[in-house]
Amino acid sequence: MRRASPNLSMRNGAKSEHRDLQPDAMGVATRLAAGRLREAGIVLKPLLRSAGLSAIQINNKDVRIGVSSQIRFLELAAKALNDPLLGFRLMHDADLRRVGLLYYIAASSETLGDALERAQRYSSIVNAGVVLKSFEARNFTIALRYAGVARHSDRQQMECLVTTLSASAGIQRTAV
Repeated sequence: MRRASPNLSMRNGAKSEHRDLQPDAMGVATRLAAGRLREAGIVLKPLLRSAGLSAIQINNKDVRIGVSSQIRFLELAAKALNDPLLGFRLMHDADLRRVGLLYYIAASSETLGDALERAQRYSSIVNAGVVLKSFEARNFTIALRYAGVARHSDRQQMECLVTTLSASAGIQRTAV
């Protein structure tokens, strides 16, 4: 299942709009980062604007957020908070039930292999911009690839994802 949200943009200065389908996400990491910024007394509006987001999107947990915007916002938040490990810290400190179905299907699995197999099936519900694959050949392997977004700009979101997957699958979280 691959979700996409409309991204309205202008081409060559034309006045008409066209729709590009961009992968979207539940926005849990974005909302957690916004909370950290508020706690630190940092004004959100300029960061949201730079990431192509609005306060309405952040304040409504039912609104999905474009993955590119989430990546940009998380990177801006890490810089504003002077926290290069923000992605790890956000999910380390979070109630992982906020991730919804992905957390529950992984947490209810008996083995790590089962948890990852289930997670790969349902991960696009949480974030359609990252494709999770796990397989067992000679060694157990987890592969993550991007779908519809640039990989080079993403650090914080990937930290959130890896921390969420490992914690959901029962791998012990330690202080970062």
